[in-house]
Formats: sequence, structure tokens, C-alpha cells
Amino acid sequence: MDDEQRVTLWRDEELNVDARVTEGGELILAGHDVRDLSAFGISATEYTYELTVTADDVPTVIEALGGTPSTADVLDLLQAHREVIIRVGELTWLRRHGIEPGLRSRAQ
Repeated sequence: MDDEQRVTLWRDEELNVDARVTEGGELILAGHDVRDLSAFGISATEYTYELTVTADDVPTVIEALGGTPSTADVLDLLQAHREVIIRVGELTWLRRHGIEPGLRSRAQ
């Protein structure tokens, strides 16, 4: 049974980004990118990644998005601010707010 909450933050021909919260409270941002990535030093036609924010750091994400951790839903806030986050880049945005997520990625 899948009890994770999920939302789509971005979906077009080149980039898809979804967010979910696990049963343990971790925030996962997962992306699939088929844009020209050479500007990022990636010589591949396809790049998939998953950023994991610990449950302890999720309140920091909520506060950075202008919410109150005790009452706000992180997925709702991410959707409301998705254009800014995607434009900057999810990893960069998290790091700017003092969060160092786990990162798994694969380039093909």
C-alpha cells in the first residue's frame, strides 16, 4: 500500500518534477530532465535525479516557503512556489536555505 502524498511541481516535454512525502516524513523531489544539459557539465541526453530532505529538515523548507511548520502542508507550499524553485533549481534552492539533501542521480 502506498501511503505517500504526491504532487506534480512541473511537467512539460523537457522536464518533469514531482514531490512526495514518505510515511517517515521525508520530502522527496524527483526529476527527469531531457533538456540540453551541457551548460551544467552533463554530457547526456537524459538525466534523472532524486533529492531527499530529512524529516527533521522539512520544517525548514516550510519556513523558507513562508509557512508555519505546525499548520502548513509542505506539498501545498511547494506547488504555490514551484516556478521560483524550478527556475533556480531544486538543489540550489534547498542549499540557499541551509538544507543539504541527499542526492541520487543518473545521466544517460
